[in-house]
Amino acid sequence: MHRIIAAVGLLLALASVVMPPRASASVMITDTIIADGRVWAQPDLFLQAPGVPNWYAIDAVCPAGVCAGDWQINGATYDMEGWTWAAVEDVNSLFNYYLGANTFGSDPQQLQGQLIAAVFFADGWRATHFTNSSILLSALTRTSSDRFPDFAHEGSVSHIPSGIGVDTWATSPYSRKNGVWSPGNLLSYGGWFYRSAEVPLPSSLTLFISALLLFQRERGPRKFKSGCQTLR
Repeated sequence: MHRIIAAVGLLLALASVVMPPRASASVMITDTIIADGRVWAQPDLFLQAPGVPNWYAIDAVCPAGVCAGDWQINGATYDMEGWTWAAVEDVNSLFNYYLGANTFGSDPQQLQGQLIAAVFFADGWRATHFTNSSILLSALTRTSSDRFPDFAHEGSVSHIPSGIGVDTWATSPYSRKNGVWSPGNLLSYGGWFYRSAEVPLPSSLTLFISALLLFQRERGPRKFKSGCQTLR
């Protein structure tokens, strides 16, 4: 009997910590798209004002690509725990998913053609920039340029809805990390972030389930005696 009481006590204790509230006011990123076996955040969530050195801002939250803690940007505070800042090869793989072929390898590349980016934006990706004739999604990867340390690779998709011209997919190394191309020519980018499509159980929930199984085992099978239900 004392084992049953102990198991019940453990259940009650763990029930209060199965989903503990976060101490901060950060919010989960739910504005996402599932593609290439991953959950991707909409890059425009991280679009900063022109000239803001957002590559360095991202690197402070996601050093070497591994994100942790909270990030306050554009009036929101996002919980970045579990997210990864994508590298060039990650974005190339995403592009291949939409192209339906291994067109992009692990290195930076560029592809042009008519209306080939229509399927990308039709899947729900939002543009970061607009012109009179095209829509563009331009976002930073964590990959720095091999030749120019002050530059980083961006992953971009440009679409011309009219079909007059060519669409472009690219992971080019021409983005200045400080957001300034030249005096008076300020740049702005979003960011490429993904997480696993599988959501792991919180460790506290795993403990709770274990305690529940222990309680069931300690209860043991029921049996009937003289028409009354008793515990063995």
